Amino acid sequence: MTTVISRLYAEANAAEAVLQELRKTGFPESTLSVVSEAVVDNIIATRVPSQDAAIYAERMQPENVLVVVRAPVTPFGAARAAMAIVDSTPSLSVGVSNPNYHIREVANPSRFLSVLTDHPRYLTSDLGPDHPRERGFISDGMSWRLLSPHRKGRSGSSGWFTSTKILPFPLLRPKSGGNSAISGGRRWLYNPSRLA
Repeated sequence: MTTVISRLYAEANAAEAVLQELRKTGFPESTLSVVSEAVVDNIIATRVPSQDAAIYAERMQPENVLVVVRAPVTPFGAARAAMAIVDSTPSLSVGVSNPNYHIREVANPSRFLSVLTDHPRYLTSDLGPDHPRERGFISDGMSWRLLSPHRKGRSGSSGWFTSTKILPFPLLRPKSGGNSAISGGRRWLYNPSRLA
């Protein structure tokens, strides 16, 4: 979603002060527009709705300047920050219906699918159970030394607790010694009240 924020300022100095503050806050030039001529098509080109563009064009005086900010949905809060900046300097009230107009952006598939369709790994998974190659660890790829040796992981859905508490199956091998991170109580997390 993009929020199109438009304000009409009485003179160029006020508009320039607002633009400088927007730039300092981090809004790129591609999100900012300045209109100093009362031409409806020029105002519509900044993504202001056509009915509001007609009102701006009708009420603009030669010394007035229209500032338009197209605030994207990210980073979070960009639209609110832009509104606070443009409202920190007094603007002219000309009766537009919505000076903070929200546009729901629709993704254009031609912009991203063309990159993926001819990619050799498009819609593939090299981590499937039948794939012969193993990925390895990030630390190996980056030549980092581990602080402790790697242990083979265990699934959270198998083992002693699952086979004895959830599914009543006998263990294939006896339960190994405790390796709890909390010393002194292997079953503390399962029955914190110690009842039953």
